Amino acid sequence: MRQLIRFGLVGVLVTIFNYLLFWTLLSIGMFYWLAMVMGYMFGTALGYQINKAWTFRASGSKIKILMYFSLYIFSLLAGLALIMALVEFYAMDPKIANLISIFVTANINFFGSKLGVFRNAYP
Repeated sequence: MRQLIRFGLVGVLVTIFNYLLFWTLLSIGMFYWLAMVMGYMFGTALGYQINKAWTFRASGSKIKILMYFSLYIFSLLAGLALIMALVEFYAMDPKIANLISIFVTANINFFGSKLGVFRNAYP
């Protein structure tokens, strides 16, 4: 339960960072999907460092780094497909679509991190 709470707190911090970067890039005229990717990538790097050290108290082995970024690339592609579908097919505002995408990818990332990347870490 402690991991879920910590992951949630890190997630809130990273989500705020991700969304503020997305909003800023969108405001200066960047395509919504590129702004989403940029925010996600920077948020992923920040989240890895905090989750490794604080949430899961895990080592930073090369295999864990590879597993983490593989998970987040999968999640990024899922989120990108979702935001594009919501914007292009349902004419949803990209700001709202990105919030929905963040919710979906956060769930993918938690369970992938807990059950895969950091499964042998401190409970």
